[in-house]
Amino acid sequence: MKARFSHAFGQVVQRTRRALGLSQEKFAELVDAHRNYIGLLERGECGISLDFAEELARALKQPLDALIRDALHQWDAVPPRARQRRRSRKRTV
Repeated sequence: MKARFSHAFGQVVQRTRRALGLSQEKFAELVDAHRNYIGLLERGECGISLDFAEELARALKQPLDALIRDALHQWDAVPPRARQRRRSRKRTV
């Protein structure tokens, strides 16, 4: 399975949430989301908007750029061949 940046970001969110002693359920309440969605996000199985990422950062009491920076450091540790990037779909006319 190839790694994705969303997985690295999700791991940073999870690590920060746990450091604050927040359960997924309590964290989900703080950001007005479902607990299952938080699980998907932490496993990198879904993407999120920048607006929601900012909401997550506020709930985690961290600047968004710090969360992204941590995720980038983790992402940089992944060998380039193991990275998965989204490819644009070719449009057929």
